[in-house]
Amino acid sequence: MIDSAEMMITPPSILKAKNNQTVKIYSYHLNISNDEIIDTIYSNISNRERETPAKADLTGWHLPGCKELKQIVEDLTYKQAVEHYHRGFGQLKITQCWGIVYNRDDFAKTHNHFPNTWSAVYYPKLTDDSGTLCFTDLDVRIKPEVGKLLIWESYIKHCVTKVRGERLAIAFNMNHEHE
Repeated sequence: MIDSAEMMITPPSILKAKNNQTVKIYSYHLNISNDEIIDTIYSNISNRERETPAKADLTGWHLPGCKELKQIVEDLTYKQAVEHYHRGFGQLKITQCWGIVYNRDDFAKTHNHFPNTWSAVYYPKLTDDSGTLCFTDLDVRIKPEVGKLLIWESYIKHCVTKVRGERLAIAFNMNHEHE
């Protein structure tokens, strides 16, 4: 488990849906170096076909590197799962992790990540007017910020509004390991 004091992670903000108080989106700010993460995303862009809901440039589904970030995401998501449901779970494992580069007029259509259990996104680089993450069924809109990590249950539908600048993100899908 990563010690949040060592990693300089702020305690989460919990964003509750306006229409359903049991649904939560967890927001953290990570004070970590993004240089390696940004280089890894740019050097692994391989899918410019735009056949996914994200109408942006993507890496493969199993982005290499970024071990520190991946461990932080697994640890924080596990912590939120236990606190949210008040029971233990098998350890979380990232099943997919991919980088996304949004440029002018790129966006993501409404989608979810079911049948995964948890999803997350981290923003290592943004320019002005880099769009908004909208949780469409929850009436929640979140402006991205460099260093922001968002965690939510994978069934929740979301989209990204058109980007006017540039937006780099790493997205994650996770499931609990079963014994």
